[in-house]
Amino acid sequence: MDDQRPNHSGDSAPLAEPRTLYRTVHNNPPVRDDFLSYEQLGKPMPKNAEQVRRWKGISTFETLDQARRIARANRAQGGFVAELAIPADRRITYERTGKNAGHYTLWGAPDMIVELVLSVVPVIEEEKVSHGDNVSTLG
Repeated sequence: MDDQRPNHSGDSAPLAEPRTLYRTVHNNPPVRDDFLSYEQLGKPMPKNAEQVRRWKGISTFETLDQARRIARANRAQGGFVAELAIPADRRITYERTGKNAGHYTLWGAPDMIVELVLSVVPVIEEEKVSHGDNVSTLG
């Protein structure tokens, strides 16, 4: 099997502890393609070594609200957010990266990551309307 984890160097080592992370996705339920890295999508390789490392992984967030905020600002991110249960078995690793609060890069095979989905919610929460609170403005 092709190991999708990059060769990490420096003081910041990827973590392999159990954790919940959130990923914006296009499909509900998510499919393998929702977890492809920029490298796997054929996007141009960055010139900076740190950016290349992140290019080999996928973006995730620490909280649902953080993932929703990014997806609302950039509709190309997808219309759903998948909750991922990251195990401590070292097949999937992650690291705090980037400038956005709560942003983590996650490395692992897309076929494995799709199996970690616990739940999926829409980016835009549907408004809840209580039928008992219907107030008429007509006199």
